[in-house]
Amino acid sequence: MGKSRRWVYLLFENPTVSIDMILQIGNILHYDFSDEIETLKPHVLNDTPLSYSKEEAYWKNKYLKLLEEYNELLKKK
Repeated sequence: MGKSRRWVYLLFENPTVSIDMILQIGNILHYDFSDEIETLKPHVLNDTPLSYSKEEAYWKNKYLKLLEEYNELLKKK
């Protein structure tokens, strides 16, 4: 994620972490949190297959990582 250890500790103390952030952490840890997050369960997604949500999260996380790398490059210039 490119975040400091302090940032991670503060994240775990925050009671309102976004679902996107939880999915990103799960992706890094190779753990699927979707079974534990009510809004990602298949019956809540109007019968949308769960694999679609994982794919969507994958591409969103990939985009965020590229955006962070791009911003780091801009800072160096």
